[in-house]
Amino acid sequence: MILSLDLHSSANALYESSAQRWWSYRELIDSILETQALLPNPSKALVFDFCRNDIRSIVTYLAALDSGHAAALLDDGLPAESKAGLIDLYQPEFISTAQPVPTSGYEPVTDSLWRRTASCNQPLHPDLSLLLSTSGSTGSPRFVRLSRQNLE
Repeated sequence: MILSLDLHSSANALYESSAQRWWSYRELIDSILETQALLPNPSKALVFDFCRNDIRSIVTYLAALDSGHAAALLDDGLPAESKAGLIDLYQPEFISTAQPVPTSGYEPVTDSLWRRTASCNQPLHPDLSLLLSTSGSTGSPRFVRLSRQNLE
């Protein structure tokens, strides 16, 4: 697991301001494991994590990494047409967002997680773990690609 921690630790791991509560390491790990079970895939998959400052975003990111998938961290506040453009261009296997998915071809797994309904044969580089968007000053979406080794 990416968090090499005592699985029974009741120590505080992070504070979620929207819920005004602390999450212990044990609760965080349990949530990561629950989310991992929702991300099954026989090969490395691309997970779009449309982020907010909340536990869902953090748990999705850590679950994707720990499952060996590649996560793209994106702003959940992007306009729907921008989200749809990125989704259509990159065709992620999974999408995590607090808002409805603005394109077809996805079915809900939970109220905040969707999975692509059609198969896509776009293999990902085996070292790819994280995609971080750049400012996009050229008007074309670009990502910085990081490996697991870079993250560790």
